[in-house]
Amino acid sequence: MLGAAFQNLGGTLKYETTEAKLPILLKLGSAYKVMDNWTTALDVVFPEDNSPNVGLGTDYVHKINEDMSLAGRLGYNSRTLKVGGFSGLSFGAGLNFRMALLDFAWTPMGDLGSTFKISAGLKF
Repeated sequence: MLGAAFQNLGGTLKYETTEAKLPILLKLGSAYKVMDNWTTALDVVFPEDNSPNVGLGTDYVHKINEDMSLAGRLGYNSRTLKVGGFSGLSFGAGLNFRMALLDFAWTPMGDLGSTFKISAGLKF
């Protein structure tokens, strides 16, 4: 799978009387199914006002039974390298039970500490 996107073409950000041009972004991405339950992905972002950054990730789904599956995720993003300390990697897990989804992710941000993300969803 391949994808590309341009963002912020011709846009401006306005706050009261101050106006600024939004930076144009070019995003390129690809994904590859290693096996039916294992996918890898690569994203490259070229911001107009900054240096390019790379994101790499993988997702493995283990089917427990017909109604339930567990997912393990690992990712790397070069955008957070300037933070210092242990950063750039992210770890996650997910549980899918029939229509319900529950996902958790941990991203260390070096000297800034850690971020934890939890999401819940329904499929219908």
